[in-house]
This record gives sequence, structure tokens and C-alpha cells, in this order.
Amino acid sequence: MTAIFVLWIPSTAKFADTLLNSLERHYPPLSVERTETAGAIVVLGGHDAFDRLYQGIRLYRAKKSPLIIISGRGGVISDKKLMMQLLNELDVPESSLILESSSRNTRENGLNTATILKKMDLSRVILVTSAFHMKRALAVFVSVGIEAIPAPTTSEQKLRSSELPLLDWLLSSRALEKSTFAIKEYIGLIAYRQLGWIE
Repeated sequence: MTAIFVLWIPSTAKFADTLLNSLERHYPPLSVERTETAGAIVVLGGHDAFDRLYQGIRLYRAKKSPLIIISGRGGVISDKKLMMQLLNELDVPESSLILESSSRNTRENGLNTATILKKMDLSRVILVTSAFHMKRALAVFVSVGIEAIPAPTTSEQKLRSSELPLLDWLLSSRALEKSTFAIKEYIGLIAYRQLGWIE
């Protein structure tokens, strides 16, 4: 019975919305027009990689920075040929792109990006990642000496599509997926603090 309860609660839209909101509320969506300019746009690979890449392209085309650094692996970002085809179709020249594909986690995203920026004498970037991941990513970038302007992708929460409160407590595989993202992110925050990688 306990196991069923433990699985059921994270599988509800009510729980998933609440947990994700606790992470995302610190970094609400910001329009491209209101985003400040910087030396580079850093797009992190991972979950929702296509959304992150698209956000980076939007910022580039709005002339918020002349350079896009793509750091890490995940989705379309891992397929260089597909990514370059997409960028070319959206008028982003290869000369405006730096691909850093060795990072395996957020910590390495920060360290490897810092190395790239140091060589280019840059220290200020626009950081693009999922809203629920922004808190940890931003803390990592600050810890390695990078001034980062958060530019989160669209919020992951808002799963509920009904005005009937009872439906918020029904089982949903999508809700469980979202709860899993949030739980993993909280574990990541705790682990990074324990390791001294972030404050």
C-alpha cells in the first residue's frame, strides 16, 4: 500500500506542478526583447535540448550576442550535422558557433565554458537552459567566475488542463515524468552543495 501511495502522489498533476513551480518561480520567462546583451549566448545540452537551442537562436537573431556556445550533450545538440543544418536554415553562420561537446554534467558545462571564455577574453554570457534547471546552472557558472544572465526556456509546469480539481489527482505518466525532473534537480542541488561546487 505504501509503495502505491509513493508512486501515485508524484504521478499527479497537482504534485508535479507544485514541485516544478518551487524551482521555476525564481526564473520566470523573460522576453527576448528585455534580455540584456552579452559577449556570448551559452546553450546547455540535456533535457529539452531543442527548446534550449531554439531560445539561443532567437536571442542571437535579436542581436543579443554575436556568438553562440553550445555546451554538453543531448537531443539535437548531440547530432552536429542536424544542428548545423538547422542553424544554417535559420541564418546562423558557422562562424558564430562554438560547439563544446565534452561536458557530461552541469559542473563541466561551467568549467569548460569558462575555459572558452577566458581564451576569448569574455566573462559575461546569456545562459540558456530549462527553467527548472536554471538555479543550479546559474550557481555553477557564478562559482567559476562567469557573469550569467538567465534566459530560461518555457516553464515545464502547468500540466493541468481541467478546471475540475479532482482531475488534478488522477494518475498521469506525464506528471510522473515532470516530478522525476524536479526530484532529480533537487538531488543535484544538494549534491553540488555537498561537494562544494555551489554555495
